[in-house]
Amino acid sequence: MTLWQRLLAHDGVAVYADQQSVSYARLRTQSQALAAQLWGPSPQAAGRQLVLLQADNSLPSLLNYLACLWAGHAILLVNADLPAASVEALLQQYDPHLWLRPAAAPLPRHARPLPLLPELALLLTTSGSTGGAKLVRLSEQNLIANAESIVTYLEMAADHLALTALPFAYSYGLSVIHSHLLCGAGLVLTNDGPLQRGFWECLKRYPVTQLTGVPYSYQIYEQLRLRRQVWPHLRILTQAGGRLAAERVREYALWCREQGIRFYVMYGQTEATARISYLPPELAAEHPDSIGQAIPGGELLLLDDAGVPQPLAYGVEAELGYRGPNVMLGYAESQADLAAPAMPPLLRTGDLGYCSADGLWHITGRLKRQIKLSGVRWQLDSLERQCRDLGWELVACGQDQALRIACSAADEVATVSDYLQQQLGLHPSLFRVAAIQALPRTAAGKLDYPALQRQIEEACA
Repeated sequence: MTLWQRLLAHDGVAVYADQQSVSYARLRTQSQALAAQLWGPSPQAAGRQLVLLQADNSLPSLLNYLACLWAGHAILLVNADLPAASVEALLQQYDPHLWLRPAAAPLPRHARPLPLLPELALLLTTSGSTGGAKLVRLSEQNLIANAESIVTYLEMAADHLALTALPFAYSYGLSVIHSHLLCGAGLVLTNDGPLQRGFWECLKRYPVTQLTGVPYSYQIYEQLRLRRQVWPHLRILTQAGGRLAAERVREYALWCREQGIRFYVMYGQTEATARISYLPPELAAEHPDSIGQAIPGGELLLLDDAGVPQPLAYGVEAELGYRGPNVMLGYAESQADLAAPAMPPLLRTGDLGYCSADGLWHITGRLKRQIKLSGVRWQLDSLERQCRDLGWELVACGQDQALRIACSAADEVATVSDYLQQQLGLHPSLFRVAAIQALPRTAAGKLDYPALQRQIEEACA
């Protein structure tokens, strides 16, 4: 069965949008009709096309997506609010046949054949928010395998209902859509975020059973006192998209235990179609710093410097590898890459970690989050944890010979600078420290490190 068939092979209500309910039957009928409108009565007859699809959490975007799946075309999926310059760069670089947007007429661009790998179904940016040149190539089987695994470990059923709290074009947000439709569950479509009234009105109006979030989402949930309210229908809370502080994980784990809610801390990457591991809810309070175990059908591994899997040794730190049917086909950085052969299903995550004796996996840092200062390699994640233990909430970024630190309070700048110089032995020419009140973030809520580095440079100029 195709992904379109798997997602829509159900009865009942599929989505709630703009205070109306839309059935699975209606999604089937309307997506087929839209495909015929876009490509004619036989959408597959003209050959496979590449479609640039800008999407938000709206019914028109969902129908555009489903129509592309029905027609069998490859989709380059990006956010509806992607800057015009980034959209233009993608149009120039990959030259799609068709450009679809949620509130605009379809824009056909050409009918020339493009080289497309037969398995290629979806292209996502690695951050889920920007129009960067490097894309992740995914197949329908990647998407189905990932969604099936999520349905299994979250114990999802047809009576579940999720609020679209994350962007459509972000792999985590898309996985919520896929997993719910795959098992016949429902979605509440909204473009409102947790800082907007409409988000909370949806949570109260509909019997939402699953709420998702990245670390920044949970920061907002805390500010708006999610845990001080009663949510009678809520059954599942999930968190991914970056490390949530262990203290916060423990707080939510204990609160969810009292409320009869299952709280899942998860780890993943777009290259693995969103999910790699999950921490079983019953272990979250006692192991809040763990990413848990591999998802069903997948395997976590330790890799050597060449990326070769090594025998499992408990407590030994190395690069984490992942093997499973949800591992991408490979990257694309040019139009020619769209037809490149698929890579083996072994992913180098770029994260450092280890497996403890109890079989739980832990991440200690990011290989790319390392810089050299006077010939010495510094792990920025470790530096952040070290400073956090001293009571300073800060974010480290930068490059070789240029460490940059963002403090949360102006009165910490001098203290942190003195610590770096006096205790860690760094010459003042190697670092800059600035107070940044609002950390720049991507549409998916992740820290935007390049933008943060620019802010620090400007503040210290």
